[in-house]
Amino acid sequence: MFQKGGKTTGILMLVIGVILLLWPGATVLSVCSILGWCLLVGGAVEIILGMTGGRSPAGTAGGAVSAIVGLIFITRPEIVISILPVVIGLALSAAGIGLLVSIIARRSFGTLATMKIIGGTITLVVGLILMFHPLTSVKLLTVILGIVLIYYGILFLGK
Repeated sequence: MFQKGGKTTGILMLVIGVILLLWPGATVLSVCSILGWCLLVGGAVEIILGMTGGRSPAGTAGGAVSAIVGLIFITRPEIVISILPVVIGLALSAAGIGLLVSIIARRSFGTLATMKIIGGTITLVVGLILMFHPLTSVKLLTVILGIVLIYYGILFLGK
């Protein structure tokens, strides 16, 4: 299951996992900043290529949008970090409600219906938590990711 280079991968997973556990907020902000710089530089390149005739107007416009989004990621990472969980929370809440409504509308009974009710309820609750506590949710998810990376890092090193 694990390939060559497993020791290196395991060490990287452990290091990243520990960093995520020790500094979840700073890590999320750093990733947001790095992504912002990538978007800004990539957008600037697209704009330059568009101005020199190397890209279509649509590509140039896309570059401008990318650069603007990159600037927002760099200058206002807290806004980006707070919006993403809300959007995911809305989608999960809608999916949970949809699942619950479909079970009620079908008047389903039995083990499968019970499992769908439990799954729909959990999905709805997780969605609501993400919507109403976005920053806490991001930090919690970062910590969970750190734990998972440490776990898999140990597995890779054990091979």
